[in-house]
Amino acid sequence: EAAETAAAVVVKLPAGSTMDQDASDKDAKEHTWSGVDHRLFNLRVGPDYSRHKAKAPSTAALFDLVAVDVFSSTLKIDDVAQRFQLPDASQVNTHNAFVAPLLVVQIQIPSEMPTSIFSNTGDGPGWSATMYFRIAEQTCTELQDLSTASPAVKLFAKWCEKMQLPNVDASWARRLKAIGSCTNIDEFGLPSAVTMWNGKPVLLGHVLTTKKGNDYLELDINIHNFQNISKRGLFLVSSRAGMTSLQIGFTIEGKEDAELPEVLLG
Repeated sequence: EAAETAAAVVVKLPAGSTMDQDASDKDAKEHTWSGVDHRLFNLRVGPDYSRHKAKAPSTAALFDLVAVDVFSSTLKIDDVAQRFQLPDASQVNTHNAFVAPLLVVQIQIPSEMPTSIFSNTGDGPGWSATMYFRIAEQTCTELQDLSTASPAVKLFAKWCEKMQLPNVDASWARRLKAIGSCTNIDEFGLPSAVTMWNGKPVLLGHVLTTKKGNDYLELDINIHNFQNISKRGLFLVSSRAGMTSLQIGFTIEGKEDAELPEVLLG
């Protein structure tokens, strides 16, 4: 009876229990996270991006980063939001039925080098880098009236609508992009085939699964499903993660003039 009672009690760690925030203005301490200047990320701008390929620094992100967790596991863990006590968003009204106040982004990263370029597995030992974002007050304000909202807020609201389970629109899922930049990558002697991708946007829809909760949208990005050539390059970087200074941003791909300029989600 005591064992059954103990098994029924599930204690959730608060989000951010595994990694501290460094709120100082100086260089970040090891094994910490901090918010970064949104202007470090150059994103698409119009008009006629397909022709001019112009980019400019992002304006303020639609969400604020409030916590980060990093942990290892023998197999990838989906629905990570169910396993942590999420940041409080009880007083947040997004004014949109499809937009949740919290965005939970989990990157599932293999911790072992692929054995060959031909073997392929969608699971295995790895790391989870999980970021918890709370919607910004300005974004909520714009969501009250989409007719006057910025192109980025309109695009995100439409993207959330297209991501509703069980009928996720795959063409819209493919618009999720990540930009990862390692500011000290030159210290590690990595091959140019790896360093050439530093700071370049990567479309993630082909490795994305989603989970919608009462007050959150979880995005699970399964790097295990990357092609092995790409995974080998990422392994060379992730295996040195403890020595790197990484900046990571997410956005929704804007295509038409009415969807530009792109703006960071967070």
